[in-house]
Amino acid sequence: MIGCLYRMHIFRKTCNLITGFLLAVFLACIFTQLIFRQSCDQSLLSLMLLFLIIYLVTFREHKYRLLPVWKRFLRVILLPVVLFAGVVSAILVTIVFSDIPLRMFPDLQAIKSPMKAAVAAIICLVILLCIYMIMFNPIANISTRKLEQMEGHEFEAYCAKVLKRNGYKSVHVTQGSSDYGADIIARKHGRKWVIQCKRYSTVVGSAPIQEISASMQYYQAKKAAVITNSTFTANAKRLADANGILLIDGDALSKMSKRI
Repeated sequence: MIGCLYRMHIFRKTCNLITGFLLAVFLACIFTQLIFRQSCDQSLLSLMLLFLIIYLVTFREHKYRLLPVWKRFLRVILLPVVLFAGVVSAILVTIVFSDIPLRMFPDLQAIKSPMKAAVAAIICLVILLCIYMIMFNPIANISTRKLEQMEGHEFEAYCAKVLKRNGYKSVHVTQGSSDYGADIIARKHGRKWVIQCKRYSTVVGSAPIQEISASMQYYQAKKAAVITNSTFTANAKRLADANGILLIDGDALSKMSKRI
């Protein structure tokens, strides 16, 4: 079984590299056709799609199981392949318009212009890198239903990652039954924070507000917050406002997760 899984892993990675290379060649052809008005062989696209389909069928990655299917496809499969293709296509475009012969793809033997080649390569890399950096955010845009399906410790770990992305330092998940109401301890602007995380399918009442207020005294914290994937009741909001406790509901958590 282990040997079979190992071979499947190698097979997927091989398909990934081949797909990226074919896509790179296709992009080089597109650059040649659009920028330098030269014809190219469109059959390369069919080969690229074939290997991409094989790779998708054999793909088994559970690290991003909390993401929607289309985002999992973009971040884990398509964008890494496209990024790899961008690097290779930049190299190919440079080779094509240099003095190095490229006998495998005679249609790419166009105008010998290193300057134009460099410009095409830079444009290719910048566009693909920007797309990759914008889209590749493993914790952003996780749906509310996905958050509800998390276990308590998973939601706490998710909130800790979101806090780190929003300027909190020394973020520590307590992970214990005797945490005295604080699931996360962190610092921001020199102040100690205690945070309680509540993954609810219903609205959050006043009890967590009271618990985190007591936790502030125990940990000698200056600030406190309650994070939830849901919403807060009116009483909870009034109690939090009276005690200076920050409330982060599902909408605010979603916005925070999108910040880089």
